[in-house]
Formats: sequence, structure tokens, C-alpha cells
Amino acid sequence: MKKSATSYKALYTACLRQQAGLQDTISMQQEQILFQQEQLLLLQQDRETKDAILFEQNQLICHQHQLLKQKDEQLEAGEQTIFQQGEQLAQYDHLIKNQEQKIVSLEQDVTNQHKLINSLQRSRHELKALKKWVHGIRSEKRPLLTSTETPGEVVQGTLILDADEYGVCQISSRKVIAEHIRNTVVISPKTRGGRNDLPKGLEEEIITLDVNPLPAGARLVRIDEQRQLACSPLRWYIKVTRRPVYIIPSEDGLYAKKVTAPLPAHPISRCKVDKMH
Repeated sequence: MKKSATSYKALYTACLRQQAGLQDTISMQQEQILFQQEQLLLLQQDRETKDAILFEQNQLICHQHQLLKQKDEQLEAGEQTIFQQGEQLAQYDHLIKNQEQKIVSLEQDVTNQHKLINSLQRSRHELKALKKWVHGIRSEKRPLLTSTETPGEVVQGTLILDADEYGVCQISSRKVIAEHIRNTVVISPKTRGGRNDLPKGLEEEIITLDVNPLPAGARLVRIDEQRQLACSPLRWYIKVTRRPVYIIPSEDGLYAKKVTAPLPAHPISRCKVDKMH
């Protein structure tokens, strides 16, 4: 009986110990469950916040897609307007080229009209000069005699008239009027500064440079003369270069072109200071 009682007590104590251990494990597991529930709540809250953020981001993405669509539409409209403006610019360029061609043709017409006007004025001037040479000036004009008139009769408008008597002018007194006296003042020309004149008495060597070949219709206008002091061994002389200057009139006679022979080349090239002058 004693052995059974002791065994029951040992079993009871062991059960109590086992129950206490189980309660400890249960409490620990409950704490873990509470901790896991808290973690789950935190995760759910985090998920909800992330879902809200994702929803907002989706809304932003949708809004950005709409903005991109609007931008694409605006870009397409801008490209269409640019294409239309390019076509308009091409049309404007074509119109400008046509206007420039018209302006060039009008300028040519104006120059031709100016030439015609100048030739007409020149013809009028020549006609006026010819009339003056033929008929004389207005004070020299005399009416032509008709077949009924005789040369001895006095014709109205003639300058030569016969007089019955001729008067004689006699000077009784003379008086000098100061206002009618012309005083002449002789002004000696001022000597021009710069280089001195060439020495007098030196021999002159004349070289004539003419245009070769001379164009047809050329008219001699003047002769340009260039005088230079030159020297040869034991001899000083003046080198005179004469170049005839011709003009060639145009076909209409309004313009003319000057033609002359070029100067001979210098034996020594000119320095920069001389070229500047």
C-alpha cells in the first residue's frame, strides 16, 4: 500500500509539473500568437497603406497617360500647323520670286524708258540747235517776202529801214562815274606744296603710248602727260610719257567708254607707303 501511495504522489507531482510546463508553453504560445497578431495587424496596415499608395500611383499614371495623350494630340496639331506653314512659306517664296522677276523686268523697262527719254531729249536738243542754225535766234528772224512784194518795199518786221536823215552825236562834257569803274585785282597763284618742280633746261625724251589696236569709232578726247625725272650714265633728262585718251560711244549715244594705253611697268616695285598714296 505504501508503494502505491508513493507512486500516486510521484505521478501527481509529475503531472502537476507537466501541467505547469504545459501552461508555461501555452502562455508562451499565446504571447507568440499575440505578437504574431500584432505583426499581422501591422502588416495589414502596411498593406492598406501600400494599396492606397498604389491606388494613388495608378491614378497618377492614368492622369499622366491622359496628359501624354493630350500632348501627343497637341504635337500632331503642331506638326500639322508647321506643315501648313511650310506650304504657305513655299507659296510666299514662289510669290516673292515672281515679284522679284517682275521687279527686274520693270527695272529693265524703266532703264529702257530712261534711255528712250534721254535719246528723245537729245534729239529735241539737236532739233532745237538745228532750227537755231537754220532760222537763227528770235531777234534775227525776218519774214519771207511774198511774190507780190518787191525787195525795195518796207516789210513789217524787217530790221533794215531807210532813214530820211542821220543825226550826229557830239560830246560836250565827260564825267567819270565811280560806280561804273571796273577795278581788276591781280592775284598771284599760290605755289602748291609738296614736291619741287622739275629743273628747267633739261632735255626731254617724249614717249607716246597709243592704244593698239584702236577700236572702231573711237574719238580722241585728250592726251594724258606724265613727266618724270630720269637719268642715264652722265646724263639727266625729263622723261615725258604721253598717252592719248579715246572714248567709244555706245550704240544709243548716251554713254561712252574711256580707252587709253596702260603705263609701262616700273623697273623696281613700289613700296607699301607709295601704294598707300
